[in-house]
Amino acid sequence: MDDQFALQCEEKDTLTDLLKALKDHIVNVVSTGGWLFTGKLIEIEDAEIVLCDVTVTSTGGLTLCTFEVYRVKICLNEITSVGKPSQIPW
Repeated sequence: MDDQFALQCEEKDTLTDLLKALKDHIVNVVSTGGWLFTGKLIEIEDAEIVLCDVTVTSTGGLTLCTFEVYRVKICLNEITSVGKPSQIPW
C-alpha cells in the first residue's frame, strides 16, 4: 500500500471523527479558496458535510464579502480547518 494513500485515509478518518463530535453544534469550517462557513453541522457523509443557517465569508482576495445561505454542502477534501467559533465575553 502506498504510504501517501494510507496517510490521506488516516487524516480523513481523523477529520470525520472530529466532525462527528461536533455534530449539532455551530462550527467554523474553512475551505480551500479562503471561504469561511459558520453554521450548524447537521450531516456528515462519506465525502461531504452539510451545514444549515450558514454565514459565508470570503477571507481571501482584496475584498471582504459576507452573505447568508440556508444550507451548504462542503466536500471533505476541500476542508482546511474546523473548529467551534470563539465566544466573546460581555
